Amino acid sequence: MNRIVPQRPTASAAAPRPDTGFYRYPGRATADLRLFCFPFAGGSAQDFEPLATHLPPWIEVVGVDYPGRRSRFGEDPLSRLDLLVHDLAVGIRAQLDRPFAFYGHSNGALVAFELARRLPKMYFRSPEKLILGAKRSPTLGAEEPMHLLPKEAFIERLRDYQGTPEQVLANTELMDLFLPILRADFALSETYQLTDPTPVGVPIHAIAGRQDHLATPAMMSAWKSLANKGFELTELDAEHFFLSSVPGQLAQSIAATLSPATITPPTSLLSKERIMQC
Repeated sequence: MNRIVPQRPTASAAAPRPDTGFYRYPGRATADLRLFCFPFAGGSAQDFEPLATHLPPWIEVVGVDYPGRRSRFGEDPLSRLDLLVHDLAVGIRAQLDRPFAFYGHSNGALVAFELARRLPKMYFRSPEKLILGAKRSPTLGAEEPMHLLPKEAFIERLRDYQGTPEQVLANTELMDLFLPILRADFALSETYQLTDPTPVGVPIHAIAGRQDHLATPAMMSAWKSLANKGFELTELDAEHFFLSSVPGQLAQSIAATLSPATITPPTSLLSKERIMQC
């Protein structure tokens, strides 16, 4: 299972698109809805392949790569959430030509949340639903920092997450290569502050693992205060990495909340677009 294991640039079942960093999984070109998936710390677009295989054909999965991995391997990783959100908002523009939704897992939930708040200001477009998995609400305050820990202490904390194979943690060369990416990813959430508590203008569906001590169902339920268009919470019998451990259950929950009957007909991006000057 791929958990907190940064990937070298390799061929993937996901087909590259003109917009670098966005990978549409094949066979869904005429799908009714596009589901953008934002990965956990150290994750990449390919970590959503198990989820994509379990979702119905009317949902097209688009995995997202951040700077510093896979096709964006030559770019410096970003450690500030506002900079990453702006980067993704610019890149995602051409793919907002049909109804879409966001799924963010762990750190990716914060990325999805802030991007959902940014897009209406730039393009007058919003996701049909914001699906957030395995991430405590930012209303609960700052997280315990680990991105500035010394190397050995940082690796030990990764070991506590039980998401990185021991052979990877023990590989000094590999860890030296990817530690900057991992540190940047953890810094995204550990330095993030919810300065604007205004609720996002889309429904939120939070998904929690009952055995997840990093984002308990109670911690996930706190997202409700940031939702003014509806909120629901689903609990899975799983731990933090239910994206890879129970992808079928996760897909069932996502498909149920993204019922075709709830999809809004697409509007013209060109007729409603307003580019924010930054």
